[in-house]
Amino acid sequence: MSPESNKVLDAAVKIVNEIRSRALNSEMFTALCESMDSQHQHLLFHAGVRWLSRGRVLSRLFELKEEAKQFLQEANSSLTELLSDEIWTRKLAYLADIFCRLNELSISFQGFSTNIFGLRSKTDAFKKKLPLWHSHLEMFPNLHDFLISADVNRKELLCIIIL
Repeated sequence: MSPESNKVLDAAVKIVNEIRSRALNSEMFTALCESMDSQHQHLLFHAGVRWLSRGRVLSRLFELKEEAKQFLQEANSSLTELLSDEIWTRKLAYLADIFCRLNELSISFQGFSTNIFGLRSKTDAFKKKLPLWHSHLEMFPNLHDFLISADVNRKELLCIIIL
């Protein structure tokens, strides 16, 4: 992972930990999400040793970004600046999307009928899809939905995707 992507991931984990680290904070965040009629009421913890947890944590944080931003503002946290920064939020959306794709690949590796040839084939196919995905923004649903409302030129977008 590039250093820039790693910074975004680390900051996302800090945001989640800020909200989830104390029971009172977690309960207050749940109440805030309920009052805002959010789809989810909780952020997910990040377990550093589990690859699959990264995608889920990033996706949930992106889905609850407005709620997290409001909660951090009320708590006077310096992490509010990140969720207010549109470029950082775009990077978060991209990471959430790409980690979801990696999670799908990882899950496809599991099962009774897997063998080294099938795994290699899936890995090669994934690598070949990456350039295609970069030219078709619809393949990144979080980033695509976020950018529909923003005016972003092609160069800016490629900087986010290439990270």
